[in-house]
Amino acid sequence: MTLDETSPMRAVKMLIGIGSSAGGLEAVRELVAALPMDVPASYVVVQHMSPNYKSVMTELVARQTQLEVEKVTDGVVPRPNVIYITPPNNDIIIADGKLRLLPASVEPAAPKPSVNRFLMSLAESYGENAMSIILSGTGSDGANGLQAVHEAGGITIAQDNDSAK
Repeated sequence: MTLDETSPMRAVKMLIGIGSSAGGLEAVRELVAALPMDVPASYVVVQHMSPNYKSVMTELVARQTQLEVEKVTDGVVPRPNVIYITPPNNDIIIADGKLRLLPASVEPAAPKPSVNRFLMSLAESYGENAMSIILSGTGSDGANGLQAVHEAGGITIAQDNDSAK
C-alpha cells in the first residue's frame, strides 16, 4: 500500500534507495558528491559489506557532500536532504514511514544487507515517489527490487557497465 504524500506517516515526498556491491564505494562517493542540496528527498545507501566489518562508510560518504549523513537507527523517520547509511549485518526496509533494521539473512552466500529487500519495501511504500539507483557490481542483488520500483511507477537508474568497477 502506497502512503498518500500528505499522510503524517510520510516524512519526505521522495525516498531514493542506492544499492551497491562491496566494491562500489567509489561510485557511491561520486554520486553523493553530485547530489543537490535542495531536493525534498531522503537517500538510503544499502551497500554490501562483511557482517563483521567495522564500517566507516558514514564518515567516508560525509566527506563527499554537504548533506547530512547518518547511520540508520531502527525506527528513524527519514528527513529531507539526509543520506542514511545501512549498518553492517542488518537488512533494512521502509514500513509505516520508518526505516526499520532487520536481522540479515543467515545464509552464507546471501548479500548483506539485501538491496532487493529494501527496494521492494520502497516500491510498496512510496510507489511512484520511489527512486532506485544501482551502482557497481556483477551480482543480481537489486535487480528484483529495481523491477518492483519500476512496476510501482518509480524511477530506476543503473550504473553503466563501462563505468562500474
